Amino acid sequence: MGAGQGVATFSVSQRKAIQDELEILRRLNPQYEDFFNSHPAEPFFIKNLENIQGDERDVIMISVGYARNKQGYLAMRFGPLGSQGGERRLNVLISRAKRRCEVFASITDEDIDLERAKGVGVLAFKLFLQICTYRTFINVHCFRASDG
Repeated sequence: MGAGQGVATFSVSQRKAIQDELEILRRLNPQYEDFFNSHPAEPFFIKNLENIQGDERDVIMISVGYARNKQGYLAMRFGPLGSQGGERRLNVLISRAKRRCEVFASITDEDIDLERAKGVGVLAFKLFLQICTYRTFINVHCFRASDG
């Protein structure tokens, strides 16, 4: 029997989009229902940043729904990550995996401009993407306003 799995998203709209597509795929492919019923104690889930706390699975797939628009512009709006305490929300989301975390993103840490996007949560998100890309921190310099 495989590992218990879940999907974590950064927004309600991303969660809904994934749920809608998965429902279609499940209807068209009933042979995969055994997968969804294989862990009754820890059923497969799709949850967003605001409601994932307390739910852990062996494998968590994180869907980073932020992306550039058709013109190539990336808005530096990262929802709750840009708010006070955003770093704690990110920590909750990325710590839901007991064994393995898979990240699906169309942006990298290099796409996040900390001059345009403020907040400790956004910095933490940038560093998280950096770890996902390089498996380590590269040239990380954190300064407080009082550091001059």
